[in-house]
Amino acid sequence: MAPQKNRMFREACLLAVKEFLGELQKIRKWILGDWVPVWSDVYNMTHTFNAVNGIPLGTKKSLGIYVIRHILTGDVMYVGQGVVWERKTVHRNTFLNLVQSGSMEQLRLDKPHIKSYWSEGAEKMFNYDPLLENWSFECCVVDSKSLAKHMETVWKNNHKPPFCVKGHDVT
Repeated sequence: MAPQKNRMFREACLLAVKEFLGELQKIRKWILGDWVPVWSDVYNMTHTFNAVNGIPLGTKKSLGIYVIRHILTGDVMYVGQGVVWERKTVHRNTFLNLVQSGSMEQLRLDKPHIKSYWSEGAEKMFNYDPLLENWSFECCVVDSKSLAKHMETVWKNNHKPPFCVKGHDVT
């Protein structure tokens, strides 16, 4: 059994190297080609994207970085990375559920089935300002998980968004 496990391990390593080299080639092309990232417009968090409105940048499953700002102050309050349009939807829906329930504790009691879809960032947004129309969202699609992670790190280091700290009370 051990030789088979070792073979499968090596096969997985080769797949990882192949994936890494593909990412490296993509990023090299961006650097050498003076690639300029394209950011979406700034959208109010109340805005929904669906079959009628469409997705304004990339696809529904596009990877990238996203920024949530408090409109009244212009401050960057949250930065994240992942499937950007899905993340926007999760933050928005969590916020709207909080508006209905009044608190995360009550939301968990009211809708225990959604606990895997709640957003700590949205909870902090709600506690800071409970009006969804006072929040905006923008994103940059890069379709590279590793680059999106590094972009997130750089943005967090530069803007120090308060809602990105786990468990941090901002009220």
